[in-house]
Amino acid sequence: MKPRRIPGPLVADLIATAELLAASPGQPTFRQACMRRAVSGAYHAVFHALCATCSDALVGWSKASILAPIYRSLDHGPVLKKLRSREARQIDERIERVAFLFGSLQEQRHAADYAPPSPLFSRTQTLTLIADAQEAVSLSSGLEAPKRLELAILLIARQRAA
Repeated sequence: MKPRRIPGPLVADLIATAELLAASPGQPTFRQACMRRAVSGAYHAVFHALCATCSDALVGWSKASILAPIYRSLDHGPVLKKLRSREARQIDERIERVAFLFGSLQEQRHAADYAPPSPLFSRTQTLTLIADAQEAVSLSSGLEAPKRLELAILLIARQRAA
């Protein structure tokens, strides 16, 4: 089944930008800066894909005037915890792979953004992480509508103690 297209151009543009950065020539320090930005962009493509999936499932992309609060309701840390939860696995087995990829990309994004200046990522590693981001986007957007809705509710709803 062909994955559903994520609403809006941001996700595809973040992936395309990461690919352009990964191909950048130049001095080693410049290339490393490009690799770091590419890794960060790949992670953010997945994060924005999840934001778009949630807001589209809960509100509908055509209602742009009321979309922002839902789109902005995801937080990076809690999303990973919820993606790794038993409840997420019960929605669809593909979410376990999304959780793994998202967690790996989040870890690498943190290194890319905050590690001291040093060579961190080769071009090959960077391209692999970009491919991982594309896979995570494809898996999450490829869920059937009822499962996307369940995922959106899981990711956005605040859990309360019983």
